[in-house]
Amino acid sequence: MQHKYLSLYLLAGQSARRQQRTRMVLKRVRKLHLDYDDCGIGGVLMFSETVDLMAAADKLDEYWSPKVVARVNDQYVKVAKLRGCLAWHSHQQEDELFYVLRGRLRIEYEGGRSVHLAAGSLHVVPRGMLHNPVAEEDCWIALIETVTTKHTGEVDTPLTKTIEEQLI
Repeated sequence: MQHKYLSLYLLAGQSARRQQRTRMVLKRVRKLHLDYDDCGIGGVLMFSETVDLMAAADKLDEYWSPKVVARVNDQYVKVAKLRGCLAWHSHQQEDELFYVLRGRLRIEYEGGRSVHLAAGSLHVVPRGMLHNPVAEEDCWIALIETVTTKHTGEVDTPLTKTIEEQLI
């Protein structure tokens, strides 16, 4: 279905506020080069069969603002641009996979241990582990996280993004 017809389909019968939100989501989907299809009532977004992670990361404007580019079962695949440090936090129920697309990333752990990742490397932060991601220079990453994973766990910072903000 062509984008303009899908947009009209998704907007039909929605309240003005819901239409505005749908337009925002469609705009973000187009910006990230994701493909979508109508797959039933409610305008469920489907991601394309292929996603160029580098191209999706290149389109991001903000540091520490991950965006969902795909879903695999109960896991989101996200891309993000990083620079500086995020916050010490943990995810009590979820592991978190970091894959470095470009640059270098250091993941600091409680007790002074650090894991250093170069482009092409990945690391899994085990659930419940207090950690702090740090990027001295621009770093692009892909994340694989359970759909319920909160950006900074139970810690709320000015950089914290809700799951909803990561979807648009």
